Amino acid sequence: MQIYILRDDQQSGPFTVGEICSQLATGEISRETFVWWEGLPEWQTLEQSQLIPPATPVIGKVPELVDGRRITSLAIWSLVLGILGFLFTPIIPIIGVLCGHAARSKINRRHDLKGEGLALTGLILGYFWIAAAVPMLIFHDKVEKMEQEVQDTCMHWLGKPVKQDSADLNAPAPTPPSP
Repeated sequence: MQIYILRDDQQSGPFTVGEICSQLATGEISRETFVWWEGLPEWQTLEQSQLIPPATPVIGKVPELVDGRRITSLAIWSLVLGILGFLFTPIIPIIGVLCGHAARSKINRRHDLKGEGLALTGLILGYFWIAAAVPMLIFHDKVEKMEQEVQDTCMHWLGKPVKQDSADLNAPAPTPPSP
């Protein structure tokens, strides 16, 4: 294929595809240089002609699709603490909920920030783990006592001696009745 280029209103060529790529690499021509070859209806820029692959984005350059807002770190912390809430209930979820509310407030005040979804997810998880922790804290003694009773019953059925509570061990020994 014989390709002609248009530079400074001067037509030059013909060139091969390899020669065009070489000139592009050395900077003699650019992607905006007009080209034409037989079968092309009119002069087009090198970029429009699809003779060369599209330009690759420069590494480190933010694509135009990004809206330019950054995620607030409070929203990220809210999500992380909400996820970890099941490990350290209820302290960590409470901190996560506080971060989530602070993040949403900050996002509503400053329009250059985003992370609404992260903060909301952190809030939901945090409140869930707090709600799950409340019954555990309220009924902790009862659950512990029931667990001990079940264990004692199982030990009795197996014919093994049942452990006494530490409170029973510290109690004074009963005195025998006097004769």
